[in-house]
Amino acid sequence: MFASLAMMWLSLSLTGCAPKKIKRPQQGEAIQVVELMRARKVPFALQARFHVRVEGPDVGGSTVGALILHRPDRFRIEIQTPVRTPFLYLASNGQSMHAWGQQNRTFYRGDRATEVIAELTEGAMSAADVMEVFTGGLPLPDAKVTAASWGEDGMVDATLDPGTGHRVQVRIDPRNRLLIGLVVESEEGEDLLAFEVTDEMHFRRARMPEEMTLYLPGLGWTLEVEVHTWDELGVIPEVFELAPPRGATEADLVESLRAMSGWAAPEPAQPSAP
Repeated sequence: MFASLAMMWLSLSLTGCAPKKIKRPQQGEAIQVVELMRARKVPFALQARFHVRVEGPDVGGSTVGALILHRPDRFRIEIQTPVRTPFLYLASNGQSMHAWGQQNRTFYRGDRATEVIAELTEGAMSAADVMEVFTGGLPLPDAKVTAASWGEDGMVDATLDPGTGHRVQVRIDPRNRLLIGLVVESEEGEDLLAFEVTDEMHFRRARMPEEMTLYLPGLGWTLEVEVHTWDELGVIPEVFELAPPRGATEADLVESLRAMSGWAAPEPAQPSAP
């Protein structure tokens, strides 16, 4: 009888410990995840220090850099050489976007920031969208969500229609409310830009990208970025304006991007007036 009671207790115990059947989220809930991502809050002023590796047709190597970001579309990126001397500065004040190359002492002028970003995404995204992606947020706040579904790994895959004829595929980590993948496709279905987060870090009560990869098929570039630190800025420095130094050579930033992708040769560079 003792044996029978023991077996009954064991049977009840195992039944009580059996894993509960998890309810699979519904399709409609996937769209809600997209809306929650659009409500994600990130500080308006951030700075980051990072390590970057670049691979391309005529360039390759790794170095360090820093980013200062004032949302939505003001930023400054400084890339240094491996020996910590200036290599490239890129700054946007929201209206214009200019770059300075220290090695060839060339000032790349982009009087309209929208035109610069348009060269990389065919006008599908803005500078504010790119900064949103880099900080793990969902870009294109006004784009229509045409599809949303749960992946087998618990991530949410969604398709956004920015109204430009392009299709933007995004992948969201709902638990950490973090964008972990993005592909911008042209009207012909070709990839214009792809972004992937491979690791993230804690930042206050949120998550931010730590390791990410950016693919630019039009330029033939792959950028692997590892962020060392994210910090919120209490005081926003005035570093978003960039002007050519005295005697610098000038070139058009948009035309230079086109030349890198083999579309057209830039106009001959002319020294700026002393």
